[in-house]
Amino acid sequence: MLFSQEPARFISKNLVFEKLTNLKYYSDILGKNLDEQKYSAFIYKENELSELEFLANNFQGDFIRNSLLIFLEKIVRLSSFYLFLLREDEKIKERYEIENEEEFCKILQESLSWIKPKDIVISKK
Repeated sequence: MLFSQEPARFISKNLVFEKLTNLKYYSDILGKNLDEQKYSAFIYKENELSELEFLANNFQGDFIRNSLLIFLEKIVRLSSFYLFLLREDEKIKERYEIENEEEFCKILQESLSWIKPKDIVISKK
């Protein structure tokens, strides 16, 4: 028997995302350049982001991949996306437009720094 959930939930292995029903709130944070009709928005609901933050701050060199990073690297292969990381005061500090996974990993690792955390938007248009 299948049951619908509101908001919709999407689960892949141990990753859980909920579809955002109030995209207007986030489009106000991101700015007017987000076409709400063109994109679907999901919020990550589990603790792999904390694990990824720990890995980014405790290991030099290559960014050790957990299941969330592996999933996000697949998103980078899409033709266009917006990924926003909001942790501090919900004010975007920096915006990045990327072209490949290497750029993505470098920017994400820097933004997860405990010394200088940043609320960011990473996009590919």
